[in-house]
Amino acid sequence: MILPYLKNRNVANFEGSQCSCHVPFSHRNYYKVTLCKNEAIITYAEKVVHINKPAVIFTEPKTPYAWDSCEPLNDSYRCVFNEAFVQKNNRTLLNFSVFQPGKQKIIFIDEGQLPKIEGYFKDIKEILATHYSFAEEKVFALIQLIVYEILPKCPEVIDSKSLKKDQLSNRFFRLLEDHFSLLDFDNPALFKTPSDYSRALSVHPNHLNRVLKKSTGKTTSLLISEKIVEKANEFLNYSDWNIAQISYALGFENPSYFNQFYKKQTGNTPGESRLKNV
Repeated sequence: MILPYLKNRNVANFEGSQCSCHVPFSHRNYYKVTLCKNEAIITYAEKVVHINKPAVIFTEPKTPYAWDSCEPLNDSYRCVFNEAFVQKNNRTLLNFSVFQPGKQKIIFIDEGQLPKIEGYFKDIKEILATHYSFAEEKVFALIQLIVYEILPKCPEVIDSKSLKKDQLSNRFFRLLEDHFSLLDFDNPALFKTPSDYSRALSVHPNHLNRVLKKSTGKTTSLLISEKIVEKANEFLNYSDWNIAQISYALGFENPSYFNQFYKKQTGNTPGESRLKNV
């Protein structure tokens, strides 16, 4: 999906009156920062969050989400940007955990913070409307200011570990997220075992396991299994694929193997899990 706002540019903004009140659960190929001042229900990463006070919401391509507004979106602001915008700014934004898969995406703010953050969004709107020189650079700086403004509410936003580019655990998680982000029938999971990941990362499986166990307390196998279950639940709850299609996309040669794996991990069969969420 390519937003019309991003057809001929890398960054754009739009206000609540231009937004749909219902956004179905799926991946998007763009990043978005939203100031939400309206009541809404947001679903992402197997979480359902009720927005009942001002919040800044971050979304990125690897995390699917759904959005249902309980009232008109007249007071909301959105800034959307594509991968080219991120690359142009040396991917610095990805050092903030809110733009990383599996991290907190919704930050509630208080009334004291609201005017300043809303002012930043209005500045973005003005810059993009008047075609200032270096507009993208100015918008990039304003997005950073928005992130820094929410730090008191979420100090872990700046992920110091992610700044260490060569840290093996970060490389593993990036590979894991990339591999599972866009699975389908034409692109089924190929990496299924710790050895698959260690080969891709050019390290010994035992070394990878030690590093992950030290940094997360979990083995490589457990982390892979958790990701498979997370993706399976996404397909079971938000797609119309049958169990055989889901098992194939997740890299299982036979649906019975997938059933056994899923029941061992969750205590339910995939079919039982789907029925519980109907």
